[in-house]
Order: sequence, then structure tokens, then C-alpha cells
Amino acid sequence: MSKDIIEFTAYLMENYRRIKNMSGKEVAAFFEKNNLYDFAERQYDFLHTECPEANVVTIDEFVVGAE
Repeated sequence: MSKDIIEFTAYLMENYRRIKNMSGKEVAAFFEKNNLYDFAERQYDFLHTECPEANVVTIDEFVVGAE
């Protein structure tokens, strides 16, 4: 994983944490459980063009679709 993608994944996690009012530990567990680290890497080109709120919607749609 490149440095850009690592930094962007941290950005996604922080925004998800803030918008969903979660702790950092909860978000890390959520990302791990739902394979969102890989998702962030694969969808980097798309996700980094969206606002934080749209990223949260996209993440939630991915998680629901994966269930």
C-alpha cells in the first residue's frame, strides 16, 4: 500500500469516526471486520474525489452490500 493510500485511509477513518460519533478503536475494528482497508485501496481513485459525507454513504453501502 502506498503512502498516499495509507494517509487517505486514515483520513477516511477519521471522517467516518467523526460523522458516526465512534471511537478510534471502534472505527479500526469496523474497518478490519468489513475489509475496508482493501476497499479504500481499490476505490481510492473514486473515493478521494468525494466529500467526507459521501464517503461515509459509500462505505455504508459497501458494508450493507457485502452482508
